[in-house]
Amino acid sequence: MVSSNEANHLDAYSEIRLVIGDGECFYRSFIFSYLEQVIDRQDTDEEHRLLHVVERMSVQHANLGWNSEFSRTSRAFEELIEKVMRWKGTESTSRFLILMVFCNSIKVL
Repeated sequence: MVSSNEANHLDAYSEIRLVIGDGECFYRSFIFSYLEQVIDRQDTDEEHRLLHVVERMSVQHANLGWNSEFSRTSRAFEELIEKVMRWKGTESTSRFLILMVFCNSIKVL
């Protein structure tokens, strides 16, 4: 149940997406929102910038000798961004595609 005070705050948002509070919900919500914005752009400048940043972070992790999940998850993320860039070259680009691949990617991550 939502109190009247909480309902007033919800008016400031055009949409709301419910997420499972599993400890990863902030990151999942953030990247989903980010991808929604990126897919609407015609160019791929942002995707290339992001891939460059992820590559730099991967190199830094390797140079520090950190043995973490970063390498595996960053590769899955890179593949997702590469899919988004390929979609932009087709007429079937839609937010539905993001939802489908994002949901499938969660199983991988």
